Amino acid sequence: MTGSPAPKHVDPTATAPAAPASTATPVDPVDPALPLFRRAALEAARALPLAGPWDVAGEAIPTKKRWEKAEVTPCSATFYRGKTVVIPASETKKQQQVELAQLHDCRVVVLGSCGNYMVDDCTNCEFVLGPCSGSLFIRDCTDLCITAACQQLRMRDLNNAEFFIHTETDPCVEASSNIVLRPLNVRLPGLKEAFAEVKLRAHENRFRHAADFSRFVDTTKEDGFSLPPYVGVLGMRTTDLSTAVHGPLTVPDAVLEILVGTCKGGESLENGTFHLGEAGRLDQSAAEAVHREREAKKAASPAQPKGAGAPSAKSQAAPAATAGVSPDEGIPAPIAAVAKCFALWASGKLSPSQHSKEEVLKSLAEVMTADYVHDPCDGNTPFGWMKPMTGLEAFYEFLVNDEALFERSELKMGELRGQPGSNVVKVTANCVISAKTKPGVSLPLQKEVHYFVGPCGKIARQEYHFPAGAFAKWQAKFEPLM
Repeated sequence: MTGSPAPKHVDPTATAPAAPASTATPVDPVDPALPLFRRAALEAARALPLAGPWDVAGEAIPTKKRWEKAEVTPCSATFYRGKTVVIPASETKKQQQVELAQLHDCRVVVLGSCGNYMVDDCTNCEFVLGPCSGSLFIRDCTDLCITAACQQLRMRDLNNAEFFIHTETDPCVEASSNIVLRPLNVRLPGLKEAFAEVKLRAHENRFRHAADFSRFVDTTKEDGFSLPPYVGVLGMRTTDLSTAVHGPLTVPDAVLEILVGTCKGGESLENGTFHLGEAGRLDQSAAEAVHREREAKKAASPAQPKGAGAPSAKSQAAPAATAGVSPDEGIPAPIAAVAKCFALWASGKLSPSQHSKEEVLKSLAEVMTADYVHDPCDGNTPFGWMKPMTGLEAFYEFLVNDEALFERSELKMGELRGQPGSNVVKVTANCVISAKTKPGVSLPLQKEVHYFVGPCGKIARQEYHFPAGAFAKWQAKFEPLM
């Protein structure tokens, strides 16, 4: 895109500027008759204030199980329709997880910071979430507008969602559709301080580097997310939340600098800094056109069951099962087996820090044989717990140690590759690996992973293969920390 240099600062109290007369078309005020999430997304895209009322009681949804109930606590908001609520920072600060579940037509603002967020089975909602030190995980939801800051963004079975997000790692999109990702653009009470509390790096926002796993399990499914050249953000939003009650409105400087194009955002774009168009801004009518087009497509398309993709010619013909081919996905069975493993990894089900040992072992057993062999050494001398191992219990311990020591960033995965008739699936993986226990110790790492899929359709063996000298560098950097 071309235009004059991006402005150094944006007046946070200013309303969204009009688009240039030469290119803009008249934009009507946000229609109050639009669904809640669509109104919220349009207002955020125009950088209009995040405004109340903030005390709408709503209606409790009857529950069927005795442990389920409509409530708002410091760590949850569940089973409400039409409710608007603000959870103050004083209540969330020490919460390991905040859960938002079974909410419909609701607005929820969570101030302060917490460990992670779980958003489950919500429709037509707006969520504004303070920074978390872990993940923001959304599943089984439809029609959401989410403004948030997190270490990692993950979603599964999510349809129609617009994010104004700050995430340090690449977002994971799985079995989802109509997802739009944009950078964080709001000032909130204590937001700058909350970033510091959870140690989020404001200058690193990888919102545009989403890893879309949707097509791994359904080759007929289109990409789950959308990254238009314009992203519908004009500047920093304010809010009418009471500063007397909640404290002054703040935002890390780097969040603003990413918006105006003076910060690379952790090299979030291959092309350098993130620009919004003319003078670092955006033609407002272009964002409106995206919304109109999506709504028109939605109205014209026949309703499909949740999670259903467009049937392919192969699936319509109902072909007979072929050796080595999965009739459900129409792709080679070994690749389908590895893709299923990747999907579990993306959802966090293989993470010992997020699930119990029994749950992780159960998930591993879905995709790996009982005598699974893991060889991370590529013929080199083992060190620490980097050694060949057999069995799911041994591999679980490997995952525990790996997650405790290593942090991966700038992860780039290649395509899953396999030869016809072969049970071997190969994929390249590049990342920067850093030590969680000793700041400053990091190493760019490249490897090729080989998966051997057994006749039962599960992974029987996994091998790491490194370029010459790469394993020795890894060992020299990290063996003293093991």
